[in-house]
Amino acid sequence: TSCMVTGASFVVNNSIVKSDEMTLWIVRCGKDKKSSIVENVKNDIGKIALQQGPIIYCAEWVDNNGKTSNIIIPANTAFTTEYKPNVLNGIMTLKAEVPAVIINGNENISTQKQTLTAIPYYSWANRGKGEMTVWFPTQVKDIELLSK
Repeated sequence: TSCMVTGASFVVNNSIVKSDEMTLWIVRCGKDKKSSIVENVKNDIGKIALQQGPIIYCAEWVDNNGKTSNIIIPANTAFTTEYKPNVLNGIMTLKAEVPAVIINGNENISTQKQTLTAIPYYSWANRGKGEMTVWFPTQVKDIELLSK
C-alpha cells in the first residue's frame, strides 16, 4: 500500500487559542484501515493509527476491557466494521482480534487475544472517564517499569 503525506499550515485564532500557527500532518494509506506516522514524531515511530475514509478512530476504555494502553495492533491485523445505532446517536465501529499486554500478579507479563473495538475519534469522551488511545504499537519492543 502506498502512503501519501500532506501537510498544511494554518492559523488558529479563536477564544481558546489566540493566533497560534499549527501544521496538520495527514497520512493516508490507500484503502487500508491502518495509517503509519510521519517519522518526525519520535514517540509514534513504530505505531499505527486507524483510519477509514476521512475518519480517524480511537480505542476507548469502555469498549476494551477497561484499558487501551496495553493494546497491540500487528501489521497484518484484519478489521471488520459494525454499525452501532444505539451508541452515541449511531457510529461505525472497527473491530479486530488483537493481542493485549496482561500483567498477572506482580511477576508475569504476557499477551492475550482480545477484541479491539475502535470508535470515531470525534465521538470519544462521552461515556465516562478512562483511557483512550489513537496511536497503537505494532509489536512489543520494550517494557517500561513505573513505580508509584
